[in-house]
Amino acid sequence: MTPLSERFVTVEGELRGRIIQNFGRLHDRIYRAGMAGLPPCCSPGWPGDWEGRALLALIHDSESLHCEAAYIGELIAWIRSLMNDEGYRSEPNDKLDLTDINEQMHSSHNWLLRALMACYRRTGDAAFRDEAAAILRNLYLPIRPHLIHYPKTAQERAVLSDKAVIGHFVGHHREWRLSGDTGCIFMCFDALGEAWDLFREEPLHGEIGRLIDTLLDAFRHMDYVGSGLQTHATLTCMRGLMRVYRVRRDPAILADIERCFADYLAYGMTATYENINNFAGAVHTEPCAIVDSYMLACQLWEETGNTAYLACSHKIWWSALMRTQRANGGFGCDWPEEDGVLRVVPSFYEAYWCCSMRGAEGLGYPVRHALYRENNTLTMPFYFDFTASLPGLGTIGVATDYPASGRVTVTVRDGNGGEASMRFYLAPWMKEPRVTCGGETISHTVEDDFLTVPIRFEAGKAYLFSFRQTLTAVPCERYWHAGKGLSTLEYGPSALGCDPAFDGVVDPGALIPDGRGGFSDGKTVFEPLYRDNRLPQEENTALERRILFRAAPGASLLP
Repeated sequence: MTPLSERFVTVEGELRGRIIQNFGRLHDRIYRAGMAGLPPCCSPGWPGDWEGRALLALIHDSESLHCEAAYIGELIAWIRSLMNDEGYRSEPNDKLDLTDINEQMHSSHNWLLRALMACYRRTGDAAFRDEAAAILRNLYLPIRPHLIHYPKTAQERAVLSDKAVIGHFVGHHREWRLSGDTGCIFMCFDALGEAWDLFREEPLHGEIGRLIDTLLDAFRHMDYVGSGLQTHATLTCMRGLMRVYRVRRDPAILADIERCFADYLAYGMTATYENINNFAGAVHTEPCAIVDSYMLACQLWEETGNTAYLACSHKIWWSALMRTQRANGGFGCDWPEEDGVLRVVPSFYEAYWCCSMRGAEGLGYPVRHALYRENNTLTMPFYFDFTASLPGLGTIGVATDYPASGRVTVTVRDGNGGEASMRFYLAPWMKEPRVTCGGETISHTVEDDFLTVPIRFEAGKAYLFSFRQTLTAVPCERYWHAGKGLSTLEYGPSALGCDPAFDGVVDPGALIPDGRGGFSDGKTVFEPLYRDNRLPQEENTALERRILFRAAPGASLLP
């Protein structure tokens, strides 16, 4: 299936508001020319990271909103002025040294390299392509022979990671200077996969391909769970590997991605679908990796057709990504809920040095995948407000208050009178589905968890896809909660939380809906986590929510 280009999609409603908030945050002074990339607006030891993420994020938000960032030209010129004479970013006296390889420098350039390739894709200006090629030739390609010495087991890491939020140097292994963001070298897969597809000329194409193969071999020998690799680095690696798979179609690569994602679900994800910063760790969550996990789940559905991945993406979106956006449009970190209570990390209410920028790619992903089109068959995997122009058919508007309730309306704004098939994703929590037009029920079919109905592109026709959404106790089997008999309470894809003092038993069948996605037992209120972004910083930071419960005997349990 091919997604409709975002050029034909205009996002509206709640998601548009969130993207605008993020876009506004990215226009603050810390992301502008003259500041981005230099102290204090940089992450020490990570040259190119801050300014690369900022440029890439502005491009994503610009494309999602169909507008231009106000200062992007100045930022590009500023970044160019910071490059060293070899065409990449480095700190004073710390250029690439193959006897002392700073893995953070390669990880950080992932975002700068992607930003330059995005600029080339948007403008066609060969200068961006040349700058990307210089980073590849002078920073990335020389490390290939040294990847054989990169530490792959916990035993090889004489100095263990302290699982810092901003990684710093924790020691050496042979010629490698290691980061506290354990395994961050594998972040490079993201940009390398894109570069391998872009640079088709030899010898550069072949050289990038050989570096990818060597890096992949290193990862395949990596004990990423036992070594506590950073989940952000690992999931970004998998997204890059997905780029490679989509060119090579090697089933072994897809198997690698699926295995890693399964390990992430077991050892790297919290009860409410956020991430743990490091595999089998318990320090904090990080929206950078939440974005990665969401995108990867969507991509795995695209490639395998397994709608369990699509269901997972809905839960990550509503319970994790929407929860961790803050009132100023940025994104911040939570504690990982070991005790069953969800809290903001006060000192990282907003991770403005990384997550606020990565959030732009996450927020824009549904816009880029709002509809998939194959001839006159349209597939809708996500539900949010948007307008889509469909060449040869017409224009439709989509409006919904999902997941607060189960109603999605598709209105034909204009059309040629032709007929198309509309496929609506039917998630496990959607029961008694129905499609009506003008009050009359339309016959539908269900196949592979998609409900299909015919729609006619006549202006004014409105099709209502409705369903009853379940409130369910979902057993939590994350590695630190396995076997404890605890469950999350989920209305559709949305996890609910309540006062942390609550110590009772939850019976979903006895709770009363408030009509806005929340519930009550008459004393305790259970609210969706995605509402928290509306709270001011002080209130959100002080807020605590119980998110793990004991379910009543015979309660509705979804395995």
